Amino acid sequence: MDHGTQHGPFDTTAGHHHLETHPEWEELWCERNVRIFRNSGKPAITIIAKIKDEATVWGLAGASS
Repeated sequence: MDHGTQHGPFDTTAGHHHLETHPEWEELWCERNVRIFRNSGKPAITIIAKIKDEATVWGLAGASS
């Protein structure tokens, strides 16, 4: 496996440190792991609300894509 071409929250390509710059990815990644490996997790509506809240905060801070 070529770790230099990975995509997603753990992207290791030069200059990309997604978990450091976007801590919400870490929270989502941990939720994913809980759902897969422990067969439990937060209700979907809770996760969706969290994503919307984060998007609002980033929007108010002037972030753009």
